[in-house]
Amino acid sequence: MSEERRYKFLIPENLDIPALLRANEEMVEKYEIEKLQIQWFCDLLLNQRAEQRKKMLDDKTEFVRLSSVSMQNAYRGYQNVIGFLEYVGVIKISLQYLPGDFCRGYKFTDEYSGVKSKSVKVENRKTIRSIERQERYFSRNRHRSLRGYDYLLVGFNSGLLDIDLPAANLWIENNLEEQLALLKPKSKTFKTDFTTLHDTAHDFKIQVLKIKEKQYNPFFSGKGHRLYSVISNLKKELRGFLSYDGKKLVEVDLKNCQPFLVLNLFREDFWSNDYNSGLLNILKIDEILYRKEIESKGLLYNISILVKSFQNLYETGSKLNLFINQVVDGTFYEYLAEKLSEEWPQRFQDRDKTKKTLLTVWFDDPVKENDYYSPVHGFKILFPEVYELFRLIQRFDYKLLPIILQRIESYLLLDKVAKQ
Repeated sequence: MSEERRYKFLIPENLDIPALLRANEEMVEKYEIEKLQIQWFCDLLLNQRAEQRKKMLDDKTEFVRLSSVSMQNAYRGYQNVIGFLEYVGVIKISLQYLPGDFCRGYKFTDEYSGVKSKSVKVENRKTIRSIERQERYFSRNRHRSLRGYDYLLVGFNSGLLDIDLPAANLWIENNLEEQLALLKPKSKTFKTDFTTLHDTAHDFKIQVLKIKEKQYNPFFSGKGHRLYSVISNLKKELRGFLSYDGKKLVEVDLKNCQPFLVLNLFREDFWSNDYNSGLLNILKIDEILYRKEIESKGLLYNISILVKSFQNLYETGSKLNLFINQVVDGTFYEYLAEKLSEEWPQRFQDRDKTKKTLLTVWFDDPVKENDYYSPVHGFKILFPEVYELFRLIQRFDYKLLPIILQRIESYLLLDKVAKQ
């Protein structure tokens, strides 16, 4: 982090902290609220919102997850600051804990959303020590998660990774104008949509600035063992402005990746409890996942029996064989759209929507019975064996299937391919 950025806080442009403190003197004195504490929290919320923007859009939420552990590391009295900001109408707090390290959701209220931010210089040594304490907390967690993966950090640490900041910011401004032009002023969600678009554009600018300042912050997270960084959180169109050693970066997409990874689940040796069985098995890719999620729940035996019963279905003409061939040929999504678009035209009208719908069919909670989940019945008719195996894997936890596929992907790409 550069010295210039390191000792500055970002706060909403229209937030008048001295006025808030004067208007609530009794509460300020009672809970020992200070201006710098409020600046610290606003900066944390704005930066974490930028970091989580992609996931927030995917999850259709306005709330930012903030870890109580990390906040406690920065300010022991952080709860008083949060309580004060909620009381005076600067932030809203989600009543539910979100997945993560004791995380709750936070957001700015309407008055302080959809506005630009301003930077304020931090010179107080006590506050600087709090910033550094919080940075050390995040740094320790990142280093712990990346232990044994030094080869993945070469590109980040080289100093050669860069972004065309003026061009990226111009795209963000143009994209904002285009999206605003599509809004319908009479819509009930106009105000919310308007604010979200402005906040999103602001978050994009924070992201590209972090890349310019070499604040990549790579780390592994989740049971799927995915590698995250400010670059992985970057919108696809903005990645086009990235370069390495002066050369433009390009993306390589693995066609039919998720369906292709599914094929491993139909191999008997994948479910073997012998570490050396086959080139790829569940024990080899993640022993903890195997022990805690599969072996301990008694799934291994039932899955092995079911997969073994499928072995005589690999002949030409079977539905399982059809599934395998469509995946291997790279035409699986097109085939699915052709077969299901008549009954669900909006859900299967093109490849992108078919892919999105399929992932819902595969990974959503099977207990749900609603219109959005209904295409599962069409998939069940087309590929009954695939459906049966998926439901068995999801027997105790519907999230287990995507975790297994994510772990296969990360093992192949990060543990094997990237290491070469």
